[in-house]
Amino acid sequence: MEFTFEGFGTSLHWLLIFLLISGSVALSWFTYKSISNIKPWQKISLISLRSATFLLLLAVLLNPLFNIIETDQIRSSVAIIFDNSASTTIEKGEYSGLESYREVISHLAAENEPNIRFRTFGFDRNIFPAQPDTLSFDGSGTDISRAITQFLDEREDERALIFVSDGIFNTGRDLSWLATRLDFPVYTVAIGDNSRLQDIIVQDVIHNEIGYTNTISPVSATIRNDGMPGQEIEIQLRRDGDILESKTISTTQERSIHTVRFELLLEDEGFQQYEIHVPEIEGEWTTENNTQAFSIEVLDDRINVMLLSFEIHPDIRAWRSILLTDESIRLDSRTWLGDDRFLEGEFPAQADSIQLVILHGFPTQNIPQNIIQQVQNYVQGTPMVWLASPKSDFRLVQQFLPNSPIRGGRGTEFFDVRLALSGSSTSHPILELPEIDFRTTPPLFSPIRNLNADSDAEILLNPVFRNNTLETPLLSLRSIGNTRTAFISAHGWFKWYLNGGEIRRFTEEFMNNVIKWTSTSDDESLLRIRPSRNVIQETENVVLNAFLRNESGLEEDDASIDVVITGGAIQERRYTMINEGLGQYRLNAGNLPQGTYNFTATAQKDNRLIDERSGQFLVGSSNQEFINTVRNDEFLEFLANETGGQFFEWQDANLVMDQLRRDGHNEFITQSISSELRAYQNPFWFILVILFLSAEWIIRKIASLP
Repeated sequence: MEFTFEGFGTSLHWLLIFLLISGSVALSWFTYKSISNIKPWQKISLISLRSATFLLLLAVLLNPLFNIIETDQIRSSVAIIFDNSASTTIEKGEYSGLESYREVISHLAAENEPNIRFRTFGFDRNIFPAQPDTLSFDGSGTDISRAITQFLDEREDERALIFVSDGIFNTGRDLSWLATRLDFPVYTVAIGDNSRLQDIIVQDVIHNEIGYTNTISPVSATIRNDGMPGQEIEIQLRRDGDILESKTISTTQERSIHTVRFELLLEDEGFQQYEIHVPEIEGEWTTENNTQAFSIEVLDDRINVMLLSFEIHPDIRAWRSILLTDESIRLDSRTWLGDDRFLEGEFPAQADSIQLVILHGFPTQNIPQNIIQQVQNYVQGTPMVWLASPKSDFRLVQQFLPNSPIRGGRGTEFFDVRLALSGSSTSHPILELPEIDFRTTPPLFSPIRNLNADSDAEILLNPVFRNNTLETPLLSLRSIGNTRTAFISAHGWFKWYLNGGEIRRFTEEFMNNVIKWTSTSDDESLLRIRPSRNVIQETENVVLNAFLRNESGLEEDDASIDVVITGGAIQERRYTMINEGLGQYRLNAGNLPQGTYNFTATAQKDNRLIDERSGQFLVGSSNQEFINTVRNDEFLEFLANETGGQFFEWQDANLVMDQLRRDGHNEFITQSISSELRAYQNPFWFILVILFLSAEWIIRKIASLP
């Protein structure tokens, strides 16, 4: 231990300090100089003790600073991270799976190098502190980038890292970007085998997560052939072990990728689980990767649409074509032929089962009053899309359709126009459309004057006439209660539809967005909660996100949302969501075993029930760890070389400790710890003051002084 005086922590001038010291000594001398009835040694002792007391107190008040340096010899620290994923236990080539892995672990045991302090971790999707004998080696996902990043966040004083892995990662980022930034050596130990064996792998399945009953849902499976040419391979689409459809692929090359497409008829409502399966082929290395499960949430949620047309026009054919090809729409239509006659059947009696009415060419002067009354009764309280036609009489729209967001006057004529987005509404969901150049589109026909929108209407599109964007509404919206209406004040859309290419795609998505938005009621629920995904792999955390409003429609930040999860292979579990502010809440329920789960969320504040919602999600299996089983030596060598470490194959794991010693990681480190000490922080000085005062008192008593 070494002490160094650093000076005084005071701003007093040195001359003032000198005067204080002189004054302290002088005061002590004057105190005892006139006393003559004591012995000389007693007088000198009393003056010295009194002066020492004053000087010591003065020194403490001047705040002297000392620097203390302590040195210590400590062991070097090294971290070891063990791969806990299931791929590390695969027996292939000379690598005997778990037996070989445990042999590697024994060579890296802490007792093999007593001069090094080890911290050990395991990792798969995340890193976690663990002793090697507690690892499960069954992780079903590998994220090396996250493991290293999390280690850096938790790193203490480790001077090196031993990284034991097969280098195969199936999630997360490539670590190459991070390896060049590590400031310590990484010694990589490659476990597993880098040879390719004969195998057929279900590599990926692409499907819709949501479908509708009695519709066809496409399923695309990617099959990888590793070293099995000249094979006829059956690919099966199965449900509960039953084959729904099968197709055959032929492998002509040593290695190849094949895409197989199925058309799946969705018949039953709810979460339906299916799988792509390849029957075992002779000579195949493993069948663990021959099956991949997937699920589709099947909804009986098709929109019932009634199309009422009062004018024969090419636009109607285009709109019908679009609606009939949309699997989520069930279309019924009527075309007025005059008097009380309608094509495709009689005028429908009521709209109880109809979720949307499309009116085309209504109203006009020649429609009988009884038909007008029927239409008014039919559309009352039902979401509606109104489509203009050449004979549309805008002066009658507000009269016969009170919910109309537009008002027309005399001289409302049609002119050739192009489209322009309303500047204030570009973020509306209807306008989530492919980008096109409106200057290249066929002209539409729309009023350019004498047509206005009501104050509570929302205008999304305006006409452009002679390069001037007008305020006349071309697409206007209104919501009254839970009922929405959309008015399209232009015709000529059939030319867009027949144009093909991106213009046709724009037209299809535009009409689809208008239909979906208008037919959806404004959500009155105060609590909205959904899982991050309807189908969650068993390796992923189950995450629920919620948004809560209070009865006034404001974001509720001070409530409690309790969630109950049931189903699958678990007992009932209860959770409380985390409040993230601005009415948003989140729950991470961790990993759950495979199965279908139901959840109920209850939002309360001060024992007052705000809202309650239920839902469902599915946890499915994963074969990620068996899709790629070829050890990634290239990556592990790169990681070692870039950081100044060394690459070892698992057979050479016994050499790792020798290399650590050669690189000096077993040498003790001299650690110096510097600390500051101020006099007032140590009671020693005050004890001296008490001793000086006590000694002065004793001498005074001996000399018989008061």
